[in-house]
Amino acid sequence: MTVQHIQAAARYQAITDLLAADGRVDVVDIANRLGVAQETIRRDLRAMESAGKLQRVHGGAVRLVAGPLTLVNNHPPAAQDDLELAAQVWHELPRRGTILLGAGGLTLALAQVMVISRPRRMG
Repeated sequence: MTVQHIQAAARYQAITDLLAADGRVDVVDIANRLGVAQETIRRDLRAMESAGKLQRVHGGAVRLVAGPLTLVNNHPPAAQDDLELAAQVWHELPRRGTILLGAGGLTLALAQVMVISRPRRMG
């Protein structure tokens, strides 16, 4: 394995770690963190997207999701079941980005879980 391959593997791992932590990476930020050119990161992101590791977006990349998360519930569960399912959904959602919500009991439960899980501000 060449030095270039080892360096590329280290960059890929750093990108993967940031995606896991934040759900998104920014080309400028990661280039500065790793001390490489922005074009190097763009090339890495293209390669990682081709390998199915991430999805490129304007200015960076985001973690791949399996597809739209659709919850269909033909039988209204008890409120506690809604809260438990909403907590599972909230755990799986990225912490950055936009969430589009519909209406209904499960949406209300998800909103409640989001508020409860929000970090409290000191001051």
